Amino acid sequence: MSRQAVGVTFATITAVLWGGQFVVGKSALEEVHAFALTTIRYFVAAVLLLVVLAAVEGTRALRLEGRGWRLVWLGTLGFAGFNLFAYTGLEHAEPQSAALIVALGPLLTALVLWRRTGHRPTAATFAALGVALAGVALVISAGHPATILEGAIGWGDVLVLAGVLSFVFYTLGAAEFRALSPLRFTALTAALGWPAIALATVAVTVTGIESAP
Repeated sequence: MSRQAVGVTFATITAVLWGGQFVVGKSALEEVHAFALTTIRYFVAAVLLLVVLAAVEGTRALRLEGRGWRLVWLGTLGFAGFNLFAYTGLEHAEPQSAALIVALGPLLTALVLWRRTGHRPTAATFAALGVALAGVALVISAGHPATILEGAIGWGDVLVLAGVLSFVFYTLGAAEFRALSPLRFTALTAALGWPAIALATVAVTVTGIESAP
C-alpha cells in the first residue's frame, strides 16, 4: 500500500470515529455535563497516552526540552478548546450537525493557511468548500437552507464551530514540532492541556454555571 493510500485510510478512519463520538457523546451528556465529561475523558486519555509513550519511546520522551509553554498553549487549544466548546455546543445542537461542522475542519485549515501564508487554495479546494458548506447547511436546516437566515443555526452549532477552529490552530501548531513523533506530540499536549480543562470545570461548578458531577 502506498504512503498516500495509508494516509487516506487513516484520515477516513479518523473522520468516522470523530463522527461517531458525537452520537455517543450526546447520550453521555444526559448523565453528566460537558465540562465534567471532558475532564474525566482526558484525564484517563492523557494518563494512558503517557504510559504508552514511555513504553514505546522511553521515559526520555516525557521531557519537554524547553518547549513546555508552547506545548501547554497548543494542548489547551486542541484539547480544552476543542472539547469544551464542542461538547458544550453539543448540549444544544443535534449530533449530526455537530459531526458535519467538525467535518469542515480540513477546509477551514486551508482557509487559515491562506490567511497566514498568502497562498490561495486551488479551485478544487474552493469547490470542495462550497459542497461541504452546502451539505452542512442542508443538514442543520433540515433540508431548508433558507431557514438559516431565520435562526435555524443555534448557538450550540456556533460553539461547535469555535471548537473546530481551536483544533485547526492546534493541528497547524504541530508543524512546529516535526522532530516529535505523532505519539509524543499528542501525549504531551493532551497531558499539558488537561489542567486547563480541570480548572474550567472547577470554575463553572463553583460559580453554579454547571452542576457538580
